Amino acid sequence: LEETKRQQLLELEETKRKRELEQITQAEETKRQRIHEMEEKND
Repeated sequence: LEETKRQQLLELEETKRKRELEQITQAEETKRQRIHEMEEKND
């Protein structure tokens, strides 16, 4: 039983980390696109 609980906790942590990473990646991508759009307007 303990082993199963620990496994579930590990998976939960893993999922949380992945989600946070995806959000960071998404934010970076959005920032890059905005900078790119601003540069195009300046041309």
